Order: sequence, then structure tokens, then C-alpha cells
Amino acid sequence: MVLFIVSAIALVISGIGIMNIMLVTVTERTREIGCDGRGRGAARHSRTVSSEAVVISMAGGLAGILIGIAIPLSVRFFTR
Repeated sequence: MVLFIVSAIALVISGIGIMNIMLVTVTERTREIGCDGRGRGAARHSRTVSSEAVVISMAGGLAGILIGIAIPLSVRFFTR
């Protein structure tokens, strides 16, 4: 139960960190994204930033899951 609570807190803090990083990235790239989108004939509210955020979050989550599974399995090989 304690590990569940600690992991839930870590996930919430990580989510807040990702949100802040993506907010800064979008704020810095607003002009670049606007010019790029207009150059390709995209609509005014392009989904480029949203899809980028989803891909980065999913890749990070998948990498975290794989590392979280790989570490206990590799420790088992070294302790036998």
C-alpha cells in the first residue's frame, strides 16, 4: 500500500513536470509553429503541438514501464 501511494505521488509530480516543460516549449515556439503551419496551409488551430505532447508523453511512459520491468528481472539474474 505504501509503495502504491509513493508511486501515485511520483506520477502526479511527473505529470506536472511534463506539463510545465511542454508549456515552456509551446511558449518559446509559438512564432515558429505559426509560421510553419501557415506555410503548409494548415488551419489556424493546428494539432501539431498536441500530437507532439502526446507522442513525447507516451514514449516516456513506455520507456519507464520497460525500465521498471527490466531492472527487477536483471537483478534476479545477478542474485541467483
